[in-house]
Amino acid sequence: MLYPLTVRSLAFEIRTIVDDYSLKRISNSQLEELIFWYAKKFPHMLFSADKLNPTISFIIGKKRSAVVYEILDGFKYEFEIKKVIT
Repeated sequence: MLYPLTVRSLAFEIRTIVDDYSLKRISNSQLEELIFWYAKKFPHMLFSADKLNPTISFIIGKKRSAVVYEILDGFKYEFEIKKVIT
């Protein structure tokens, strides 16, 4: 896993890990761990307002975006609360 330098490189990383999950190369818990890691480390690249960055959605596609949304359900809300508190 690399630190993505651009939104585009982050999107390709996410696309790869979701594909690996669908091919059963990684487990459900590993997929969740990676998606949460990206969401915590790079929220400015992953999110745009209250949804995924449009560039990421375009690159990873609808079905992969649905998987990411399912994993991150409720995460953005928690992130906003932390941001307000700190």
